[in-house]
Amino acid sequence: MPFTRPTLQELINRVESDAEALLTGRVALLRKAVIRIFARLIAGASHIAYGFIQKVAEIIMPDTAIGENLDRHAYIWGVARKAATFANGPVMFTGDNGSVIPVETDLQDALGNEYTTTADGVIIVGIAVVEVQAKSPGVNSNVLESRQLNLIAPLVAVDSEVRAGQFELLYDTLTGGLFAVGNTITNTTQTGSAIVIDDNGIGEMKVYIVAGEFSDNDVFNNGSGVSAAVTGTPLLYAGITGGQDAEVDDDLRERILQRIQQQPSGGTAADFERWAKEVVTANGSINGAWTFPATPTPGYVTVVCKAAGADPVPSAGLITDVEDYLDDRRPVTCDVLVEPIVKVEVALAIDITPNTTVIQTAIEDNLQELFEAEAAPGEDMLISHLRSAIGNSGVFDYNITGITLSPGGTQPIQDIAVTDFEYLVLDTVTFSTL
Repeated sequence: MPFTRPTLQELINRVESDAEALLTGRVALLRKAVIRIFARLIAGASHIAYGFIQKVAEIIMPDTAIGENLDRHAYIWGVARKAATFANGPVMFTGDNGSVIPVETDLQDALGNEYTTTADGVIIVGIAVVEVQAKSPGVNSNVLESRQLNLIAPLVAVDSEVRAGQFELLYDTLTGGLFAVGNTITNTTQTGSAIVIDDNGIGEMKVYIVAGEFSDNDVFNNGSGVSAAVTGTPLLYAGITGGQDAEVDDDLRERILQRIQQQPSGGTAADFERWAKEVVTANGSINGAWTFPATPTPGYVTVVCKAAGADPVPSAGLITDVEDYLDDRRPVTCDVLVEPIVKVEVALAIDITPNTTVIQTAIEDNLQELFEAEAAPGEDMLISHLRSAIGNSGVFDYNITGITLSPGGTQPIQDIAVTDFEYLVLDTVTFSTL
């Protein structure tokens, strides 16, 4: 039977009632009676004991344990919490040619994140690109845009401002020669400047953006007669990435319960899924896996993976990491293919009444919970489940007016069908008044 912890007041009332029954023959106690004082003392001590009992009741079971107690359950079952990882990537120093950037040079950004160089660097043609690693693990140290870092301690003949975020810039309409490594290019269409660190001479270069931005068709030059026009929008090529937080309790608990409920059987579907979700590397980690036996042909197993984090699609590097991990554990009689999910974003348009922020938030939360619980590669999303999630949000009345898939376009208001390894992700919900 479930354990229910009485409140402090319930314990006080219980002790006073027992005292009245046993000591006074059920005559009401005076307001300042000594027995009332002792009742509070006894109830206070009992309340602490009940608290300990409640805590023990929680930590002895893996489905309710948290923190270090959950780690102990994990250890017993041979499951380890995925550790936090450190972000790393290239940054650009500028200064006088020949200046040295020693290993373990410390940097800091405006957010307070600290980094240190992992190798020596020497400034040539005005720049030096050096690898750095975050000094603290976790996602907060990842840099996925142009960002300025600063030297914590100055270096001789080296600028204190350091750039992170390496971009790939495509260009055409090249005139006047070629761009060279170390060139400062200036955007003459709008405010923006960058420093070239690599140029193949045929329309593609890698740069660190120092200021402003570069957009499609913007014209830029190097101040020495060479100019070109931007093609498309520069895309991040190499940031400071790979930082991940330690695995949260809910994800670890799910893996422990899977280990308990689905015993290892020498290569069952559950085994492959459990193995895939154990992977954590500098390229990310896996928090969703599905097994497709005899796919694409007998003798093969295909494992479809979903990455942890904001983007559920695993990178090519993470897929390779999973393949290597599974190769060390799979039965020798089968070959394993690892594939990423194919993300399909779902945008919904809904008319509701009343059209309030509270109702909108409740609908979005319910829909997000539905997608997280039911989305799986190749699994359709039933329109009845969408309606149930919306209807259970406190809305008085509603009407789904549009379902748009990306890729896929607009579809009728019906079950959302997917094929192969397509995986549905809730994108946006647009509300109007019914």
